[in-house]
Amino acid sequence: MAYPYTVTTGGLVSTIRQLRSAFPPQVNADTLKKWGIAPNNETYIVNVLRFLGIIDANDQRRDEAQKVFANHDDTAFEKAFAKLVRDAYAPLFELHGEGAWTLEKQRLITFFRSEDQTSAVVGKRQAATFQVLAALAGHGELPNQFGASRTSNARNQPTRASRARSKRNAAALHGTPVAATSGEQPDERPRGTISAGLTLRIEINLPVTDDQAVYDKIFKSIRDNLINE
Repeated sequence: MAYPYTVTTGGLVSTIRQLRSAFPPQVNADTLKKWGIAPNNETYIVNVLRFLGIIDANDQRRDEAQKVFANHDDTAFEKAFAKLVRDAYAPLFELHGEGAWTLEKQRLITFFRSEDQTSAVVGKRQAATFQVLAALAGHGELPNQFGASRTSNARNQPTRASRARSKRNAAALHGTPVAATSGEQPDERPRGTISAGLTLRIEINLPVTDDQAVYDKIFKSIRDNLINE
């Protein structure tokens, strides 16, 4: 079995997202060109779609796949898309079980190279392709350049404690007391106090001269007496 790969996984991510938005009856290299996705690498993406059973050998949309991409809810889509990936990569899941979803890249490369007798470069691309598909299926996270996944977005949301701290800091700046929320220690500073900071800016007027040694001495003095203090 020859496992597919893409030269640029970004094109694969864009294609899957585009199909979720609009899934035409036929998806081939010309379709991707019209979308402006994966220039000069369209055939790699089409091969992945065929391998997953999203389109048939004639690049026609498959009814089963259309139902998967019709899921507007992210969780429902990920669950249905995961089945497509699992079925397509059945030997990998037979060998590693559910752990295949998060298998480290080096072990994935070993699997693909041993299965297809491919080069190191192709093995890396096959592994990277699977990892992106796994992330799209809700297992793992997409690289930052493809947009954070829902999981990583949730982690980046401010917590209740951080929001409370921000509220206290803003109130302190205006001298307004704020009651501590449940599970937090009250601010021990006297009410009405204002947090203050000090910023020191030093301006140096350099003399006009063609003697480089003068400037060297000035900057050496700054480094010795200010920066390294």
